[in-house]
Amino acid sequence: NLSLLFIFALAGFILNLFVFGSVQAQSEPPQSENQAVIYFFWGDGCPHCAEAKPHLTAFAEKDSRITLKMYEVWYDQPNQEYFIALSKAHGFEPSGVPTTFLGDKYWVGYSEQILQDIITTAKSCLAQGCPDAGAKLTDTAAGHIQPTPVVEVTTEPQPSASDTISLPFIGEVDLSHQSLFISTI
Repeated sequence: NLSLLFIFALAGFILNLFVFGSVQAQSEPPQSENQAVIYFFWGDGCPHCAEAKPHLTAFAEKDSRITLKMYEVWYDQPNQEYFIALSKAHGFEPSGVPTTFLGDKYWVGYSEQILQDIITTAKSCLAQGCPDAGAKLTDTAAGHIQPTPVVEVTTEPQPSASDTISLPFIGEVDLSHQSLFISTI
């Protein structure tokens, strides 16, 4: 019986080495301190903006060093003033949305090619560093302009009414956080 216990303990130890050893080998290398700050100006009702937003959001969520700042400019006057000031600081007159700034570059419009250019530039910023596009606005250049704060988009799915059940003696149970096995008991 003691030898059987020893064999199980040894097998568990070896299995533990394989499982946790492989996880350690797959861990990411340390990340640099470089940041990529993307300024995305959009209009409520703009179809190209609506197409671009989820792609940029998904890309930014992949790396904590990427910050996506989104400003609606059609119905928000302070954001529109900020957009005009930032465009002038980059040497052009704003002509439409979506307009995206990253480092010392900007893109007007949206296409797969523009998305790929933004991603390539962001990766370069993370690897080699780049200036914050918004830093081109000094206090005097921006004047009194205070853009409307960016609303953070949560990535956590919210439970729907069909995901929760009410059980006697237990109360409300959110099935979206339970395993299939527990949910069917």
